Amino acid sequence: MKQIVMKVLALLAISKIPIADGKTSFAAEQVEELTKRLGEKDAKRVIAALDKFADDIAKDQENDEEDNAEDAEARAQLRALLDEHDLTEDEAKKLAKEGDADPSLKDMISAVNKLVKGQNELIQKLMMEPEPDDPVAKGTVTPKDNLKHSNTHFLGRNREIDAFDSRPWNQRAAGLIDKPTDWAADGGSAAFEKLKSDMYNHYTEVNDRIKSLHRDMLKLPSYFRLRSNVSDRVADGNIATAEVSQARKAAWLPKNKQMIQPEEGKVFPVHIDIEWEGIDLQEYETSWLNGWSKPGSSPYKMSFVEFLLVELDKKARVEDRKVAIAGVHSVPPKGKETKPGAAINRGDGLLIQLWRAYHFEKKYKRANIGVPTKQNIVDYVGRAIEANMPEEVRNQGNIVVNVSADVLRWYKTRYKQIHGTETGWKDGEEMTIENYPGARFEVIYDYPNPLYMFVTFDDNVELLENLPKEKSIYRMDTLKRIIYVYADYKWGARLLHIGTKVKDGDPDAFKVQTVWDNGLPQFSDNFTVPVFDYETGEVSLPYSNVQVDDAWKTNITDIKNIYKGQIVKIKGNTGLASAKNVLSTGNMNLTSNFDLSTGGTLTLYANTDTTLVEVSRTTSPEIFPEVEPVNFDTTTIDAQESNEFHFVGAADATLEAVEGGVDGQEIIIYGTDTADVDFTVTDIDAPAEGESAVKVKADVVLATAAHYVKLVRINGVFTEVENNVE
Repeated sequence: MKQIVMKVLALLAISKIPIADGKTSFAAEQVEELTKRLGEKDAKRVIAALDKFADDIAKDQENDEEDNAEDAEARAQLRALLDEHDLTEDEAKKLAKEGDADPSLKDMISAVNKLVKGQNELIQKLMMEPEPDDPVAKGTVTPKDNLKHSNTHFLGRNREIDAFDSRPWNQRAAGLIDKPTDWAADGGSAAFEKLKSDMYNHYTEVNDRIKSLHRDMLKLPSYFRLRSNVSDRVADGNIATAEVSQARKAAWLPKNKQMIQPEEGKVFPVHIDIEWEGIDLQEYETSWLNGWSKPGSSPYKMSFVEFLLVELDKKARVEDRKVAIAGVHSVPPKGKETKPGAAINRGDGLLIQLWRAYHFEKKYKRANIGVPTKQNIVDYVGRAIEANMPEEVRNQGNIVVNVSADVLRWYKTRYKQIHGTETGWKDGEEMTIENYPGARFEVIYDYPNPLYMFVTFDDNVELLENLPKEKSIYRMDTLKRIIYVYADYKWGARLLHIGTKVKDGDPDAFKVQTVWDNGLPQFSDNFTVPVFDYETGEVSLPYSNVQVDDAWKTNITDIKNIYKGQIVKIKGNTGLASAKNVLSTGNMNLTSNFDLSTGGTLTLYANTDTTLVEVSRTTSPEIFPEVEPVNFDTTTIDAQESNEFHFVGAADATLEAVEGGVDGQEIIIYGTDTADVDFTVTDIDAPAEGESAVKVKADVVLATAAHYVKLVRINGVFTEVENNVE
């Protein structure tokens, strides 16, 4: 019977047999599908067999669900522990193993927790104990912190960066001296040189804390693997296999499309350049002392070097994360840099790789499943999995659905609304992907388009670096009163495999792919990449939307790296030293030359032959509103959605409710230019639960799109402060 059950599950692409009242309860379309796949006679025989053993099947499925849920929960807990403490699963197995039998997930979790607890107890003991000599002072540390200094080291920590020798900042912290470090004395050479060496060596002395900082600030999905020692590029062979089996026959007729196709990964060089003045260091020193001496501050007291560099490290790791997802590499010609570049343009991230793979390399097919909403999100995620994923792929495990934090919140809320009242509901089930227990969500924090999502396997993404420690090795040079701090490292990200590139028209196209998405743009409409002048007259597009750098000084005569059907937007720059044009020449057909110095935008469309024809143009920079306005055609507005509302209804209406809102919030409501249509704002004295009252001086009739009323929420009431209906 088990074999029959598994066969039916596979044929219908479902996770369990539907059973109600002691028999199967297949939907009509499921019965139709079984009949189509098995024939009418065999389909009826299979359903009858399932009906006969329905109670046993239901009990087995219930037990399997409980076991799978417990196993999934334990595996997620173990994975989080391993990531947090930089351990491998093999190391956890060794910690937990007793005898010849493999340890369970619970045994591995218990072993890791025991190890971490022991390490933490030891660290705390070492942190609280001074070196074995007589303490000389408590400095400004409050008595309740119970921390002492040794004769030689700040807080008794036997680290070079905490030594008193030649480090007046540590001496001041311990109460041995009162005045701040004089960074100007004798050119400040002694203090500068000591701080310089401490900054270079700080990584090795606080290595564990830095590794923890890197992990905490990156906040990339846990399944992203980190690969080190990549000096430039790496290309691993990935086996991609389509259908291989066939019926027995006499002739030798190979059919496999198995091939090894490497996806190249690249690390991009990164610079950190910082300038401080001596007076800045004095202020930082005082802030450092004030911070760690506060009552109730963290028991771990950062050294001065850590204090200086930890914020740099935090910011750099966040930028590493953003680049890994949404980076688009674009830099000026070597030697012609005139200003610092944007972090997002220092390297290529996963999204631009997918963009190129789809539009230029034709490596994967995209599903056209519309746009996700708060109401359709549960069904939508199912469609994102099913749309192009082969049945045998979507029913296996290790599938990851990568979504924005907002979309995941939508899913959890909607899933709980649908299923939260069902018998046996457990907290945490809102993370379940309906019908696909082998799939899971991962949050991507830096989607330029938060509605975009992609699906892949949990071993298909790799972060790339050169030397692990180089990201936090800072060097320092001095000139007079200026301190120059700098770091150099390499960073990148890649998908190990996206799909198999085949010839146009190949019937096996897209049979082998390992990434699927929901068909929406990877980037938002206003995402723009800078381009720089190589003085050739040509622009090679790194992305569809570009803006010329303010050092641009050449007319544009040709545009390269385009695909048919592409919408190209070229933004000008009001900072140009002189007027420069996009010319109607080469592969461009314009109504007239386009002046880049206006700051306007030229929109082009790529024909089948990739010639570009003008669609529209503007003659001034685009102005983005502080908030995204909301159009509404009902009598209710939601103050949580925006601060600006435009009525677009086709008939007269009166405001009946304002949902949400917080005191101090300002909202503006506009009318419409539709003829003979007014929107009226009047008092709302008794709002329903979750709504706000409204108070206006007199009924406000908004008869045009220019008419508005401005309301501010005060003591729970949206109160009129301004209108322009005169």
